[in-house]
Amino acid sequence: MTATGGHHFLAPAMEMERIATTYTPDSMMQVGRDLGALPEALEHVANSIKITTARADAEQPLDPNVVEILKQIYLLEMKAAQLARDLGPAFKKLHQVDIARLQNPRKGRAGEAMWDVRANADTSL
Repeated sequence: MTATGGHHFLAPAMEMERIATTYTPDSMMQVGRDLGALPEALEHVANSIKITTARADAEQPLDPNVVEILKQIYLLEMKAAQLARDLGPAFKKLHQVDIARLQNPRKGRAGEAMWDVRANADTSL
């Protein structure tokens, strides 16, 4: 898909999609931070729709039903942002053991590294 005509929604969305396909986090803690930023990112998208809606309503000869659909899209995007607020706490809760080991390594980082998956490929006892 190619952005044409300078459409102000399409090009940034395509860039986000491109970035998502090449996303290579440094660590799971980076994943947690990135997921934690998703609500704010979705709010920015929602706000761009809200601004577009207000300007369209004020400046463009659109049928009121078109403006109403834009308003509904904004509300749905804000609902998505609200739902995304559950990601950070869920990440922390569901990975609390992993995070605790990173924050409080047993016998220091070198000791904890002995439990690293790569160091324990042979799991037989």
